[in-house]
Amino acid sequence: MPATSPRLPDAIEHWPVDRLRPYGRNPRAHDDDQIAQIAASIIEFGWTNPVLVSADGDVIAGHGRLEAARRLSLDTVPVVILDHLTLAQRRAYVIADNQLALNAGWDEARLSAELQDLLADDFDLSLVGFSDGEIESFWRLCQRATQTRVMARAAAFRRWSFPSRPAIRWRARATYGSSVSIGCSAGTRRSMRMSAA
Repeated sequence: MPATSPRLPDAIEHWPVDRLRPYGRNPRAHDDDQIAQIAASIIEFGWTNPVLVSADGDVIAGHGRLEAARRLSLDTVPVVILDHLTLAQRRAYVIADNQLALNAGWDEARLSAELQDLLADDFDLSLVGFSDGEIESFWRLCQRATQTRVMARAAAFRRWSFPSRPAIRWRARATYGSSVSIGCSAGTRRSMRMSAA
């Protein structure tokens, strides 16, 4: 029967890098470029996510972080010991830890806005993990969304700010009676045309 509440780690410990053994059947691949990105992230942000290990030092999650630590010549890394997992649960979590994160999506408009703000703050966008091509596609998406919003606002402005003469007459008749005739001066028509342009 599953536990009714999740087990929380007792503590984060610092273990020597040499005490940790990567799982030999780890299906998640980390190429050199990605390890370099992880290392750069550790340098920029600090170590924010402990390596998950069994009590005997087998790595369950954090293989990329461990390899980055080795490349950075770190002596120790923070770990959380998951001694409550069975061997089958460990093997399953090696997969789940990676796949569950992949199942999430992005709100691309918000992401584009965040990237733009970071760029305005002169932040190095190479540290957030996206390729240059991906960032370019977010820019294009944001520009299209902005253009669409501007065009929609302009159309709404023209539609509501400049009603047709029959609409003006109808509103005036409804308010003041059927004998009222509404017109606009040449100056008003000229300023409306200039505002709409």
